[in-house]
Amino acid sequence: MKTITTDFSQEDTKSLKKQLKVIYIGEIIIGGVFVYLVYYFYKIFFILNESWGNNLFQILIISFSGVALVYLTYSVIQAQKDLKLGKKEILMGILSKKKEVYKYQSANSSFNKYNYYFYLDDEKIEIDNFGTNSNYAKAEVGQTVAIERTIYAKFVLKVEVLKEIE
Repeated sequence: MKTITTDFSQEDTKSLKKQLKVIYIGEIIIGGVFVYLVYYFYKIFFILNESWGNNLFQILIISFSGVALVYLTYSVIQAQKDLKLGKKEILMGILSKKKEVYKYQSANSSFNKYNYYFYLDDEKIEIDNFGTNSNYAKAEVGQTVAIERTIYAKFVLKVEVLKEIE
């Protein structure tokens, strides 16, 4: 696998900013839930002096929200570093394997998630779902592909087939 570092184009900057908007929206929603639940937690346990055992579910939701906020904040910081740096890496190699992982949350939920992976010379690269999965379908095992991604956040900007299978 060959790696090249180059500058962002305007299209790359727009794509990264679009991905950041989605993350910001997620942070606002989860942040709002987190702040509300912390307030609720404070009110229940310190003002009304209720027991901890009756509200275990709320404690778990607060914990989950906190972890999700930390993860999203980390993603934003990495993406901001990429925007400031203004560089991307281009990974070129032969697609040795393609993998699509389907996850289904539970019987009561209609949450479906697909994770797409490329293996370039046996190195696993996750292809995110921000418009690049159409490129996932174009590439076939054995083709030479170029994957453009950000350096810190590892967001995939573009997948391009360089050489068809002969």
